[in-house]
Amino acid sequence: MAGSAVQDETAQAGTEETTLARVVLATADPRIRRSLARALTSAGYEVTCAEDGVEALDAIRRRTPEIVVTDLEMPRLDGVGLVSELAALDPYVECLLLAAPADIDRVVEAHEMGTVFNHYWKPVQAVDELIRGAARAIERRSLRLSEARLLAELRESREEIGFFHSRLEQLDKVTALGHMVTTVSRELESPMIGLLGYAQYLRARLERSGSEPLTAEQVDRVIEYMTEMEQGVRKCYSTVRSVREYSSEQSPLSGPTNVHEVLDSALSLVRPSLEAQDIQVDLELTNDLPVVLAHPRRLQQALLSILVNAQQAMTRSGGAIVVATDVMEGKSGVPGVRIQVSDTGAGIPGCVMPHIFDTFFSTRSRSDGLGLGLTIARSMVESWHGSIQVESVFGEGTIVTIWLPICADMVANPVEQDDRREADDGDSDRGARAA
Repeated sequence: MAGSAVQDETAQAGTEETTLARVVLATADPRIRRSLARALTSAGYEVTCAEDGVEALDAIRRRTPEIVVTDLEMPRLDGVGLVSELAALDPYVECLLLAAPADIDRVVEAHEMGTVFNHYWKPVQAVDELIRGAARAIERRSLRLSEARLLAELRESREEIGFFHSRLEQLDKVTALGHMVTTVSRELESPMIGLLGYAQYLRARLERSGSEPLTAEQVDRVIEYMTEMEQGVRKCYSTVRSVREYSSEQSPLSGPTNVHEVLDSALSLVRPSLEAQDIQVDLELTNDLPVVLAHPRRLQQALLSILVNAQQAMTRSGGAIVVATDVMEGKSGVPGVRIQVSDTGAGIPGCVMPHIFDTFFSTRSRSDGLGLGLTIARSMVESWHGSIQVESVFGEGTIVTIWLPICADMVANPVEQDDRREADDGDSDRGARAA
């Protein structure tokens, strides 16, 4: 009987089955079942009938419909149970309820448990109204599916944007590292030549120590040479370590960050090339600056890009870069830290200013960079709820201002400091083993 009931009144309209909206009609009353099936079929729906909720659920599992018309009063599995099961199977199937006025509480319960579009009181007198309700339910289902599809595409797009943005950051870092390679090679060349000369002298002198013992004056000179060698090694080590830290993997998490420490690390990377170009760096730093919300390594990358831009704006030797920090309120009145980098370079023409944050935009040749520095810097700063502004007068210079919100009642950079201590301990252990 159950099998015959499922096949009770299945009808199709039109010649193309795929164009028909599918309806499962579940009610134990054969008269309601026949009349509604006939009306829905005439309206162009493919109707599958069931005499209780269990049969309806089996039909739904075999082939998902767009609409389920269900009676609240059914054996084995009633309308409320069917709506609940359907919400778990496919939340985009629209439900139309058939109920008696006395079942209002259960109607409300069904509305709360699943996607019920509307309900109709039995006996259904205005069948046309139910047909119109089915049509509107189909429209709502289509809108909900479109919304879900758009949301899924938006999530995918955001993931892709995040991926490409991380790649752009890496490209910008590679460009900065390329700029630093020249600086590092120049920075290491002088102490390495000195170390080589000292080592050659000491080896030659010690080879003659048996026949020509060292005088007190010569011992003092050896100690002096050894001291200078130690200073040269420390300078080389400091330079290499700065580049290594800059190029190392970064944790994506942001936290309380000491601006002056980050600024010092950025300046240590670019200072040798600034000195080689005879560019003066003046610091106007506010004491006891509060910590800000940022990621230390990424903030270092942003500041380094700005400093390199300032350096490259000096078309000839000479000039000055002023780096200033202070505390000021943002536009919304939130307290924050302002970092300002000013240069006396060529400035930016007015026609170029609207494009300075565009990806891959640069007024210099491709050999000098990819045009990503300001783009990446702005993205980083805005991700920390900060802001970045650029002011420039062509022929006079440029001012870049970064504002970052303060992290209240927090200790600056605990994770980074712990990592640095561990690195120092590791270096000390290696040094002790070498000794």
